[in-house]
Amino acid sequence: MTFQHLELDQRDIERIIKILELSTSDIDGEALAAIRKSRQILQKLGCNYETLIEAVRTSARRDVEKKVSHLQAALREQSLELKMLKKQTENPKFGLTKETIFTEPMTVRGSIHKLKSFLLTRLNLQKYERELLENISNIAPKSKEEYLILICARRHKILFHTS
Repeated sequence: MTFQHLELDQRDIERIIKILELSTSDIDGEALAAIRKSRQILQKLGCNYETLIEAVRTSARRDVEKKVSHLQAALREQSLELKMLKKQTENPKFGLTKETIFTEPMTVRGSIHKLKSFLLTRLNLQKYERELLENISNIAPKSKEEYLILICARRHKILFHTS
């Protein structure tokens, strides 16, 4: 008897597999009935076990291809996002550089005047930040001037500790 190759849909495959799982029964009558029933279904569909195995392979291949395609799309999306973030970090408008973003926070110990000096001499500050810090002369404890310096330090990941 020859069988024509028909495409089995996922529902047919799942149904036949469930019936074939019954063929592992320790009760010989159940196991035999399951094999006969699966063969009967395959004949109705114009298929045989070889066709079933090929359909399972094809279905699995499609599932893998879908997952790979989905992962590739997610990878492309994340790659574009990463490129955009890199551009933003290198944009002087943001005052961020690879050094200030991807390194551990630096620590400055000493007086608030030392912190101000450190910020002015060691960092690539925005123009407005530099002007603001340069115009601060008197720094009283807990004054707005002190807070402005501390905010600027925090923005550039500089930790400050008084000695």
